[in-house]
Amino acid sequence: MTRRRSDHGRQATPTVGVAGAGADVLEVARERLATAPARPGAWVGTHVRAIPRPQGTTDISPLGQLYRREVARLAECYPMLDVSRLDWMIVLSLARTFTDADAAELARATYEGSPRLDERKAGHVADDVTRTVMKALGAAAQKRMSR
Repeated sequence: MTRRRSDHGRQATPTVGVAGAGADVLEVARERLATAPARPGAWVGTHVRAIPRPQGTTDISPLGQLYRREVARLAECYPMLDVSRLDWMIVLSLARTFTDADAAELARATYEGSPRLDERKAGHVADDVTRTVMKALGAAAQKRMSR
């Protein structure tokens, strides 16, 4: 777990940057997100249906690749970091960086990149991923509105 510090901003929560990712992954992700249909307010609502794991896909999405790179990078920096906390940091960073990403794209990246997700969240994987993604989208939107 990272230490909470006052210099991390109003929420006192550190965030993850995606600057260390390879340019090829970022470029592909930006192109894909630029052509995705806009879904304003997709994260809004008190009751959201769980986003299921994508079926029938074997390719890892660009955001999924980026997610995996961030997991590897942060695991080196913070070897004792709680994996759920790691998921939150990465999803929030992706939501803030790729503002056009919708809930389904962020959920897919989480399914593809989160370490031992099925083992850690047995029985409620989709619910946990959905809650994490929706909270991250809400926090990212709130941060944009406060600027």
